[in-house]
Amino acid sequence: KYDALNRSFSSVMVELTERSAEVERWKRTAEAEASNAKKAEAEAASAEEAAAAATEAAEARHARDAAEMSQLVGQLGRQWASKRMQFDAAVREAARERGARVEVREASSAGLPPGAAASLAASLAASS
Repeated sequence: KYDALNRSFSSVMVELTERSAEVERWKRTAEAEASNAKKAEAEAASAEEAAAAATEAAEARHARDAAEMSQLVGQLGRQWASKRMQFDAAVREAARERGARVEVREASSAGLPPGAAASLAASLAASS
């Protein structure tokens, strides 16, 4: 009777030891999974912060580039207007000179002395 009881007790103890070991494995697995989840959460938060910082830096860079482009476009517009005014003035001057030469030729053709024709051209150029 004691042998049977002793075998039963030994069998229960072996099963209890095996189940305790299994529970410890599950416990370690659950702890490892919880630790991994915390690490993943921390990495996700860090990645989110890095993405936000990168976005902010890109927006600042874009704003600086846009301001610089705006300044360059304004500068280019002013340079173009200045060159256009210089070109227009040169065209007017060339037209005046051409007109004066035509008038001098016409005056010479009309029989005016060359000095009078040149004086007439100078006065016409000055009045333009």
